[in-house]
This record gives sequence, C-alpha cells and structure tokens, in this order.
Amino acid sequence: MRWLVVWLACLVAQGQVELRLKVLDELGQPVAGAIAVGGSIHPGIRESDAKGELPYRVSGGAIVVRKEGFESVRLKVGAGGEILVRMKKLGVVAQVRKCGAKEKTMGITGQIGKMRFPQVEGVEVTKRSRDIDYSMRFYRLKAKKEFGIRHGSGPMWSAGFPTSDRFINGIEYSEVQIGWEGFYLVDARGISREGKRWRFLGSYGETADYEGLDAKEAEVLDRVLDGVCVGSDT
Repeated sequence: MRWLVVWLACLVAQGQVELRLKVLDELGQPVAGAIAVGGSIHPGIRESDAKGELPYRVSGGAIVVRKEGFESVRLKVGAGGEILVRMKKLGVVAQVRKCGAKEKTMGITGQIGKMRFPQVEGVEVTKRSRDIDYSMRFYRLKAKKEFGIRHGSGPMWSAGFPTSDRFINGIEYSEVQIGWEGFYLVDARGISREGKRWRFLGSYGETADYEGLDAKEAEVLDRVLDGVCVGSDT
C-alpha cells in the first residue's frame, strides 16, 4: 500500500510550479488584498499580505492577478520561484450606471441578475430559457444568428470570472474591474490563437459574454456590452 501512496504523490507533484508572487504598485509599494486565479492546484482564494507577498501553486499555463482599483495582470507561468508583479492603479474606477426609468433595455427577470443592456440595431433578443436555479437568453447578430452574447444569471450560474483557458491560450488579454452595486464587475476581453475576439462581463451569479467573432462582428456586440446598466432583479 505504501508504494501506491508514494506513486500517487508523485503523480500529484508532476507539473506543479511553486510561485512566490511579490505584488507592487507603480511606485514600488506593496499591494495587499490582490488575488491570483488560474491553474490552481488547491481550490480557494488567497490574498497578498501587507508586504504584497502571495505564495501560489499552479499546474502551468497562465494566471491572472486581480485587485479592485487596479488593472489586472496576466502572467505566463514557466519556472517557479519569485515573480515581481507590477499593478497599474486606475485613475478613476468606472461605475456602472443606473438604468433610466423609461429606458428600453434587454435583460433577465426572475433571477438574481441586474445587468440590463441597450437595444442595438442589428441585434435581436431570444426568448428566455430557464431551469430551477438559472435563467439564460441570447442577444444575437441578425445577420449571423449563430453568434451572439450569452446572458445568464442564477445563484449557481457563475463565480463571475472568465474561464482560465481564455487567458492561458489567448494571444491578447486585458481585464479591468468596474464598480457594480458595492461589488466589482469584471470586464475582460481578448483574441484567441485563431484570431477571434471574445469578451466577458460578469459578477457573482451573472455573466454576459461572446466568443469566436471577427473584429467587425465584435464591434456590434460591444455596443451592447458597453451600454450595461443596473436594473431591478424583479
């Protein structure tokens, strides 16, 4: 039995990379409360301490370091050891606006979702589909109905972050967090290895995202996501 335990331990250890992140701002001051996500061996979220230090174990690929009020940083993971992370502080943290009382918007009702979007020429909204714990609908390109924004909400719908394959495999990646009812809404976008655009807008329990588009198609759907506002959840 002992050899089996050792063999399993070796399998678990394979591919692990031990990182010691040192998170600093542009002036070289430590950033406390930053989190790293992606490629984690152990579940759970750990934050950088008062010295900006954050130990993190990954299985390779890439990670993203996030902190409210800062531009997120993507790191390609190679060898382990200490890595200096420089985070750029945002001059003004954008806030999601409240929807106007008479504003015509698209969204999901009956779940915990609060994101509402403007009606944009060339985009149509599908009927809502739902299950016991989530609701979902699409905002599709009229000229190319197989592509569109998937908008979903529910208590178990999402943790509010883009999937790690997007920042591990993409050739371009950028991310900011914007104010959202006392929380922060992640706005991430990038380009895949195939040259296709994707974008993700989300917070805990609600997301809206598209993928696999060329630049012209993405431009149309970005007008939808750029116009996000906070509405009622009823």
